[in-house]
Amino acid sequence: MKLSILLAKFRAECKNFSICHFTVFTNIAESEPFPVLSSTMTDIPNLSNLSKTTIHRAVRDLEKHGLITREIAATDGRLFYISLSDKGKNLWHPYLQDCEAHAA
Repeated sequence: MKLSILLAKFRAECKNFSICHFTVFTNIAESEPFPVLSSTMTDIPNLSNLSKTTIHRAVRDLEKHGLITREIAATDGRLFYISLSDKGKNLWHPYLQDCEAHAA
């Protein structure tokens, strides 16, 4: 699956979303199987040009549409572990599998 097809599927799943939403989603997806800690989102090179507010809104919207999940960190209630939901994995994994097949 080409990236353009993934983007089209993402836009169909999440109407009225911006490229910022897609960028945040793909960075969370690329961290699989490990969750992303919310406080480190701005440290991800691909997200460094986005403000904390933009990232927070994108995460909130992605969660609202069921593409990611947030779990409160046991050590600090202000932090969240962010990972793909089953719906998000169903969107991401076909793209990832196709990339792996073409790389082989």
